[in-house]
Amino acid sequence: MHIKRWLVALVTVLVAVLVLSACSSRQLGYRYAEQLVSWQVGRIVSLTSEQRQQLRSETDALLQWHAETQLPEYMLVLNRAYRDANSKEISTEDLEYYEEQLYVFWLAVRKALVEPSVRLLKTLSDEQVAELIDHIQERRNERAEENLDLSDSERVAKRKDRMLDQIRDNMGRPTRQQQEIVALWAQELPDTSELWIEYNQAWFAAFVDALALRHDHDAFSQRIESLWIEPEQFRSETMQEVLMEHRAVSMEMMIKVHGAMTDRQRQRLMRTIDGYRRDVIGMMRQRDAVPQS
Repeated sequence: MHIKRWLVALVTVLVAVLVLSACSSRQLGYRYAEQLVSWQVGRIVSLTSEQRQQLRSETDALLQWHAETQLPEYMLVLNRAYRDANSKEISTEDLEYYEEQLYVFWLAVRKALVEPSVRLLKTLSDEQVAELIDHIQERRNERAEENLDLSDSERVAKRKDRMLDQIRDNMGRPTRQQQEIVALWAQELPDTSELWIEYNQAWFAAFVDALALRHDHDAFSQRIESLWIEPEQFRSETMQEVLMEHRAVSMEMMIKVHGAMTDRQRQRLMRTIDGYRRDVIGMMRQRDAVPQS
């Protein structure tokens, strides 16, 4: 469990404030999120009928809070993103604004997850805790192996292709100049694979220790709050320094990609962002959370 990579292509920074999947079924997923969450968790831990009902109830309450308090804020940022998409220049200050908003949105969700997480995790039996730990460890091992099996050149190529796909999905085919900008970025970006593995291992070890305290409400609540709200505490000093370099290189790339946008790409990006705005309104309507004008 780690915080999303903040700085990706400009178009993703503009759009990712939704903190939602990029598929065309966003509204459908929001409508049936309780069932989807229950199904996904059920694949990780064998829940009792009472636990499954509690999970759905907690998810429903969280989504209502999200629709009423968070989605209106997403709309404000998307409105600014729409205007910025039509600009021929974007500054470091503009990108820092989006970075800050992403952090604010993600922190709000993490804070909202603390209490329901405590309530749900406290109900797990020793067997369920062991099942949860085994599943997370297995998935972590798989991801670590996938990352470490790649050569440096393969990792650079994967990074470049992923970024070009994001540009293509949101604003159309990248120009030759944009492809060169992204290729250079992929080469210059410091590799963080092993640092993320170390960070995730430290966080996971602390989570396992916290689960052992789940029958001590005060101690367990404090541990979960710390893990959910301040996961950065497990980052090494080296990782912090590398991430700052990562951020600087990525911001420079975004500014260059934006400056190289064609009029056609700009119009495509504006349509993409407008689609996200319509999605947000649709999701708010599903929960009767659209503000009265």
